[in-house]
Amino acid sequence: MVLQLHVWGPAFGLPSIDAECLAAIAYLAQTLGPSDYQLIQSSPSAVPTQTTTTTTTATTKADATAYTAFLTAHAAPLLALSLYVSSANYAAATRPAYSAVLSLPLPWTEPPAQRAAMARRAAHLGMSSLDTDALAERERAEERLGVTEGGWVTVPASLRKRGGKGGKARIRLEGLARDVLDVLAGVEWEGQGLGVRCLAGIWR
Repeated sequence: MVLQLHVWGPAFGLPSIDAECLAAIAYLAQTLGPSDYQLIQSSPSAVPTQTTTTTTTATTKADATAYTAFLTAHAAPLLALSLYVSSANYAAATRPAYSAVLSLPLPWTEPPAQRAAMARRAAHLGMSSLDTDALAERERAEERLGVTEGGWVTVPASLRKRGGKGGKARIRLEGLARDVLDVLAGVEWEGQGLGVRCLAGIWR
């Protein structure tokens, strides 16, 4: 019986738009022959997510657990920032990619749900300023109100000085990425289990 792996569809020249799906696909490509598995284009609304890991010794198992936890906690949120929280990237690349692999009416429901989930995953990084869609909506709400609860007239958000937030956000984002990439560069991945190497390969 051929193994069927349900994954998000292809995008950006890769077999899937999702990093964890890419890791699973890479794992199967390294452990099975091309005729032993089949990729099924799907989404979470159709099939529950399934994950599996394989290790050989207590040491490799412990290392795999530690590196997987690190990648999940630090690398995955950065990817979420880049592809989902950033309004520019989401509008130009991510949402169109989802629209290309989903049938109607899912392009209207799945991408916003994924974006919200990824925004929650990256919320602790404090980089919400990348989501200019949300900022613009808050500013429009403030301008519609026009006054605070205490009755004082507020300055419209569109007239306030930005204070160089864009430049500060970029500097901070580069620092966060550098912290993660420095750790990944210092690991001898050849000595690690195949599963964690496939996962790490998505971000290296």
